[in-house]
Amino acid sequence: MEQIVIRNMQHEDVNAVVNVYAEVFDGTYVGFGELSAGMGKAPGVPCNQAPDIFRDELHDLLRDTTSNGLFVASVGDQVIGFAVVVLHDKDVGLECWLNDLGVSLKWQKHGIGQKLIEKVFDWALQEKGANYCLLESGVKNKTAHKLFERMGFQPLSTVFWKGQ
Repeated sequence: MEQIVIRNMQHEDVNAVVNVYAEVFDGTYVGFGELSAGMGKAPGVPCNQAPDIFRDELHDLLRDTTSNGLFVASVGDQVIGFAVVVLHDKDVGLECWLNDLGVSLKWQKHGIGQKLIEKVFDWALQEKGANYCLLESGVKNKTAHKLFERMGFQPLSTVFWKGQ
């Protein structure tokens, strides 16, 4: 297998990252975060503009890499995965949110998600001194939940939703 490199995302990576996002993003991932960002219409229902919204978000986050960690997994010059992290300074200390994580379908089950999360932990918890790391995931995203639990995350709460 070719060498997988985890590195900082650059502006020129954005389109490739959005392509991976569009490949893996489906109703399984639509939870509170996607609804509040306008990327979903209801639980389990993504909106067609989600990749464009995500692209705009990446460009905004790349303006401040002090409190935003954006990472890609690549093989050669091909981007095959990504992680997007945002730090928030709270009264109790620095809080890390793993906002987005995605790995191209062809490259799933090769440990890339784990490598990206390890990079997130190194950057946010070790380098930046965050007290903890949070993430939110759609309830049907069972495969990712197994990865998150293997990486030490524990369920914290359940968000309920009611539409019209």
